[in-house]
Amino acid sequence: MSSITSAMNFSTTVSQTIFQGSQQAAKAINDGAERLDRKKETISQQGLQNIQERQATAQRMDEARNKIDTFA
Repeated sequence: MSSITSAMNFSTTVSQTIFQGSQQAAKAINDGAERLDRKKETISQQGLQNIQERQATAQRMDEARNKIDTFA
């Protein structure tokens, strides 16, 4: 009977260890995905800001050209 109990205890311990390991791995993956999402959001915001700045500059240049054309 002792060997059966030992085998059951071993099986339980292995199952718990595997379960804990899988939980830790899932948490690490989720943490990494969240960091990646934050980085992508930052990059997207910077890109959008750059585009908006270029559009504003282009608009000012167009307005300046129109004024020059009017006076010329």
